[in-house]
Amino acid sequence: MGSSLDFTNILQTPHDEFKPLDPEEFRKQAHQTVDFIADYYKTIESYPVLSQVNPGYLRDRIPDDPPYNPESFESVLRDIQRDIIPGMTHWLSPNFFAYFPAIVSTAAFVGEMLCTCFNSVGFTWLASPAATELEIVVMDWLARMLKLPISFMFTGTGGGVIKATPAKPSSVRSLQPETEHSSTLEKRVSASPSSTAQNRLTPPTQKHARCTNPEYLNNKPSELKSMDDYKDWQIGTSSRFRALRLWMVLRCCGVTNLQAHIRADVQIAKVFEGFVKADTRFEIVVPGRFALVCFRLKASSAGTGKSTAELLNRRLLERVNSSCKIHMTHSIVGEVYMLRFAVGATFTEEHHVIVAWKVI
Repeated sequence: MGSSLDFTNILQTPHDEFKPLDPEEFRKQAHQTVDFIADYYKTIESYPVLSQVNPGYLRDRIPDDPPYNPESFESVLRDIQRDIIPGMTHWLSPNFFAYFPAIVSTAAFVGEMLCTCFNSVGFTWLASPAATELEIVVMDWLARMLKLPISFMFTGTGGGVIKATPAKPSSVRSLQPETEHSSTLEKRVSASPSSTAQNRLTPPTQKHARCTNPEYLNNKPSELKSMDDYKDWQIGTSSRFRALRLWMVLRCCGVTNLQAHIRADVQIAKVFEGFVKADTRFEIVVPGRFALVCFRLKASSAGTGKSTAELLNRRLLERVNSSCKIHMTHSIVGEVYMLRFAVGATFTEEHHVIVAWKVI
């Protein structure tokens, strides 16, 4: 993969010939990438669900320095196949039952491509009117899909914002009560969950350095408050055009198909739950909800002690995952160690669950 960085080399291609986004080259490479992805999905069951590499494996396969001169796109795809895929735990494998992966669809793929295509950052309405207004529309659509009252919608007294992770909406919601009762920075104190777990208070002398309404973002529509600015609906300023992806999924799939897909996953989980209940060695630990089954070997099957039962269930999980045929995980509730079987991968069907139970 590539040559080592050597600053004594002279760049072979003059800078004025470098085109990072050439429409025809994009067309060619996009076709190659789509073929690569389609072939990956067609053969995804042939890969071990859980990656079998050791920590640090990739460092030995990739040069220490980035390539000084460009490499061919074909060589990059070959390296993805050779070096990256072996280090992947395949979340979209139909035999992946550890967590709930995001459902992937053709419409979602195309929506993500178009989101990147427009490359907009909709922090204000003026920065990208379509991005702001489409998010308003699809959030109201989502509220109607969930049968929420109009008070949750923009057409009522509510509204919503699309966030990428569960922690971010929680952070935004934690700020909401303070903003209802206080308009001064000095009175606002909020704990925000983060990877660094840092809480801080901003001294009044530095409050302008942390202003969320800098002059360069001011514009007439914002001043008139004729439309919402999504920078005011979140902790950060930037906002990707995620609404386009959701809009395309809802339009191309339809509510009916989305409902059917969710119900199918729940039904498949019920099939697995039936297998567990029919085997006297196992027990359901937590009542089934949606597409998650929490179960374990009974203490009577493992001996009399709780620690013995936990040890046996740990060994069972280790054996199952080391088989490379399926992947599960565990949890502990009320000091009870249990196994989790989550049905949610896009390609999972009932026969995959039957095979999984045979492995267990």
